[in-house]
Amino acid sequence: MNREPLNILLVEDDEDDAFYIKDLIREGMPSPLPRVDHTSTAAEAESRLERNLYDLCLFDYRLGEVDGIDLLRTVRGRNITVPIILLTGQGDQEIAVEAMKAGATDYLTKSKLSTETLTHSIRYALGLHREAERRKETEKMLKESHEELKVAHEELQASMRKLQTAQKQILRSEKLAGIGRLAAGVCHEILNPLNIISGHIQALAMEREDDGSLMDDLNSIMEEVQRIEKIISGLLKFSRKGDMELKHMDINKELESVLSILEKDMNLDGVQVFRQFDPDLPPLLADGDRMRQVFLN
Repeated sequence: MNREPLNILLVEDDEDDAFYIKDLIREGMPSPLPRVDHTSTAAEAESRLERNLYDLCLFDYRLGEVDGIDLLRTVRGRNITVPIILLTGQGDQEIAVEAMKAGATDYLTKSKLSTETLTHSIRYALGLHREAERRKETEKMLKESHEELKVAHEELQASMRKLQTAQKQILRSEKLAGIGRLAAGVCHEILNPLNIISGHIQALAMEREDDGSLMDDLNSIMEEVQRIEKIISGLLKFSRKGDMELKHMDINKELESVLSILEKDMNLDGVQVFRQFDPDLPPLLADGDRMRQVFLN
């Protein structure tokens, strides 16, 4: 697989040192041969960094009136994240510490420069930069996922409140026709955002299936969505109207359908429901809608 050559910016005011450093780079990284731009001033370096994308920079510490650390601070202050290696004539621990605080990726002493040390430093700096970029992208994706999850949860809570309000209104209604119109309208109003929420949750689950804590949250929300869908199904089933339609029906099943609508509010009022259904009851020929109305009353 062909790789693109590295674009490197060398900021060095000594022509002999610049020539030597470029030779070391080409010896240590011959394939593909890096493109090395050289400038001797901090001002020109700033201008080139604004105009071009570089994979790596090498800054000499001594650059006349502006030293390499000043240039480092200026570059980092402009949110340019390219990896930067600082080069000095002699080893100085204080300069090394100051350089790292200013945003240098690595620090090398010219007196100890060789093909091996420079190549190792370049690969180290590039590796650190790639890892930092991957981490930044992962954090961004995670933040976006959590924001989407937060919005989905808020929409879900709003849908729950609408549904609970609709249930109370239905229970206060005296006419089955009125109940049917109200239930159908509310259910359609809730189902549309509910489908959108469900789609978002499924998409998030596919993208973040390796994130255990996020998947736990998504599964909890999906369970709530399914619970709402079950309640809506019960409401629609309960509120159907029309001419009397006799069918064989399971009384136990219809009682359970009505209880799924009423039980939560009954529990809030301190009423506990105990079920004692006869499993051997035969099917009953009746109008299901009217039987549910009888059970509700």
